[in-house]
Amino acid sequence: MTLLLRTPLVLDAAARNAATASQLAEHPPGTPVVIVLRDGVARTYHTTTVETLVDRLAKLPKAGRLADTLKPAQAAATMQVGDWKRSALGTFNGVLSAPFANLTVSSRTHVVGCVGGENVTFDTDTTLTRGGRTLPLAP
Repeated sequence: MTLLLRTPLVLDAAARNAATASQLAEHPPGTPVVIVLRDGVARTYHTTTVETLVDRLAKLPKAGRLADTLKPAQAAATMQVGDWKRSALGTFNGVLSAPFANLTVSSRTHVVGCVGGENVTFDTDTTLTRGGRTLPLAP
């Protein structure tokens, strides 16, 4: 059995749409893409695939920036270094499934979704909100 793992393409959301499109042209369809949006000390991480992003960029002006179309609430994850307020803590939105792994969710992390693993440890000051996401049930 051969297992092919694709390394994600990491893009800066501040790049011009035309430059982003030329970078995407070099990667095969299905390649995962992580878009990093920086706002002061905050970072949001948006995930997609090459073909989805190419379709999206085709509808945007070439001189524009991808950052102008990304909403923080739609990010896969957020991180902020700064004052220790609940709103400034790290947030992970999604499902984290690692059935044969030991997982540790670090302190001051807010998970909106579902976490599953062989052994899961939540550090102090960690919150977990279901948010409508669940792991699929397997027989």
